[in-house]
Amino acid sequence: MKKTLILALLGVCNVGFSQTTILHPHFTLQSKEVTVPRGAEVCPEIHEGLITVRYNGSELVYVNTDGKCVSGPDFSISSLNNQLENDNFSGGAVMVTHRLKSGDKVPCILYPDGTYRDLPDYSSVSAFRDGFALAVRGKSFYKNATQVYINKEGREVFPLLAGSFDPFHSPRAVSPLCENRRAFFSGEQKKYGYADEKGNIVIPPRFEDALPFSDELAAVQVKTDGTKKWGFIDLNGQMVIQPVYANAPGRFSEGHAAVRIGPTFYQYQMTYIDRTGRQVTPLVDWDCNTFHSGYAWVKKGECGPICVVDSALNEVRNVTGTLMGTAAEGTCPFNLFDAYGHSLAFDFPGGTQSLNTRGVGSGSLYKPDGTIAVKCVDEMGRPIAINNITEGGLLLCVVRFTHESRFNGKERAVPCFINLQGEVVLYFI
Repeated sequence: MKKTLILALLGVCNVGFSQTTILHPHFTLQSKEVTVPRGAEVCPEIHEGLITVRYNGSELVYVNTDGKCVSGPDFSISSLNNQLENDNFSGGAVMVTHRLKSGDKVPCILYPDGTYRDLPDYSSVSAFRDGFALAVRGKSFYKNATQVYINKEGREVFPLLAGSFDPFHSPRAVSPLCENRRAFFSGEQKKYGYADEKGNIVIPPRFEDALPFSDELAAVQVKTDGTKKWGFIDLNGQMVIQPVYANAPGRFSEGHAAVRIGPTFYQYQMTYIDRTGRQVTPLVDWDCNTFHSGYAWVKKGECGPICVVDSALNEVRNVTGTLMGTAAEGTCPFNLFDAYGHSLAFDFPGGTQSLNTRGVGSGSLYKPDGTIAVKCVDEMGRPIAINNITEGGLLLCVVRFTHESRFNGKERAVPCFINLQGEVVLYFI
């Protein structure tokens, strides 16, 4: 896997779009070719100058900005859990599975320069987040196992957060650090609390579940009289919005949070509350999302239209007909919540978000107000689904070229990173 790749990696661009930009992917003399295994899947995000490529189901290759592959035929690595988003570098390292020449597999920390560190003393590890990962010390995590935090050097850190591992309740991923608060789980107490960036406990564990902070408030779940309900705490751990919600609420943004009022995940109405817990909009039979720049995306009914509303729930724009996807499916698959009932907040990184008829995913790039910022078409005028803008101001898409000389004029679908002028910066064959 030779290949060359030159990228100016600057971080995600915050680009303002006053009107819709239509991209027409095309090659230039500077377009670079990267050869990957047949059927490989290219991650749509560039992290710390590295692109994740997965093939044969779970095998991994990382291509750096010098065009060198981190792994080779004498170094076989695979995904931890076959979730491509967890196979990206974070904080200067990525956690993978290393298959030894003996055939055994061990957790392994891989670094951008291709060096690595095997972790044979841990039976289970998580992906890195902000340079830290969870690891279960011991050969089996079903008996007398301890869950610890490790850094990218493989050293155990945050000793106050280490504790017995519960295979049924302990988290399998590091919670994000938000507003210098990170949720952690106590295996001894079987409760969640919060720690700061140095691993000091700032809110003792007493919650059944705990979500990240946003706007200085975090949703937490408590048990009262055998019933679990959600409320909100402040940065000091004080309950400022009482636990009255049966379903996990959305996070606060621009002073409001979407909450579901009802007994179950399937029986509810939604509304928005302010920082005091006061309901500020009527109850509606919709799915509602987080506010961005004064706008929120909602789904009006199980298979109803997808609309953008203002803070008073007035409809600003019906975007249903503009979403890329399978027309026969309609909007039924459009998701605003994950499998656990947590809000899938559209974060609009850099001011845009890639959406399609299923929700977050490759499609067109939308602004919070529902207008299309960027869309893409091929040489025949056919629409091309694009992903979010990533490092270096690039977007991943799969382009079907029909008259390209470098492919001998044969039609070929090619994964490409293009820039905001439509120029193919790098393509995978």
